[in-house]
Amino acid sequence: MSALFAEYSDWTGKMRKKLLDRFLQYLDAQKGSSPNTVDAYRVDLTQFFDFLEMNFEIDDPLKVKSEHVASFVASLFNHGHKKTSIRRKLSAIRSFYQFLLKRGDVSLNPARYVGPVKTGRPLPELVPEVDINEMLDSWHPKTPLEHRDKAIIELLYGCGLRASELLSLDVSDVKGRDVILIRGKGKKERLVPLAGKAIEALEDYLKVRAALKPVDDALFVNRFGKRLSRRGLYNVIRNRFERLSGIYGVHPHTLRHAFATHLLNHGADLRSIQELLGHSALTTTQIYTHLTTSKLIQEYKKSHPRK
Repeated sequence: MSALFAEYSDWTGKMRKKLLDRFLQYLDAQKGSSPNTVDAYRVDLTQFFDFLEMNFEIDDPLKVKSEHVASFVASLFNHGHKKTSIRRKLSAIRSFYQFLLKRGDVSLNPARYVGPVKTGRPLPELVPEVDINEMLDSWHPKTPLEHRDKAIIELLYGCGLRASELLSLDVSDVKGRDVILIRGKGKKERLVPLAGKAIEALEDYLKVRAALKPVDDALFVNRFGKRLSRRGLYNVIRNRFERLSGIYGVHPHTLRHAFATHLLNHGADLRSIQELLGHSALTTTQIYTHLTTSKLIQEYKKSHPRK
């Protein structure tokens, strides 16, 4: 990890704690909230911040958008939380950002119009392998932007990339036909192999990339030829899955999670997955294995003679 990145992470972490502490003090001193309420809000907001960092690589509360709050709520539904618990957590987030709004730290409350998920399927903890394959295999892009979007999804799912890693890719990072150079956290580099479908999608996109009139070497560009933004990437993933497969709330980290878990399901060893994901510690990689473990436990209970 570079000194600059470490310094930034430390700064945002301290700022987040300072904002949370001030909010909790406000609840206690000015709102007259009970100690139980203050403690519950502390737990709820900490859970929300951890979710943001894990799923969106966001550690700055001031960068939160409504779609991030909606994804958190959908995730709670998906994990079986009671409606009363979800309402309380959402109330904590709304109150926190209302406090920041009054202070002038944010220009709007990202949780103001967020409610329970009413349509579509909730945010998947893991998109089923069959759903991803069916969507990608039946998708035949016609325009440069469609080719771009399919290549993006094939790379995210085929290589397990972080959002920041994909967005920072340049054309020159494509090393030959089946390897791509990735710059991870702390500018640590790794070579990641490309699967057959990802190769095809990337080659098809590169053939039409010039039609988007790129202004530099950025691999993935927007309709104006500039490097695709983080927000643009999230919109691509969410919209394509909603329109093509009816799955709501998918984001880049969902595909990174699916990449690791599906590899495990097909027999890949954890050390290899660690290298592909760019994790410095094996313990970090293990967070992607809980679904595989749950499946193993179910099979064990169903099949063991001493069940």
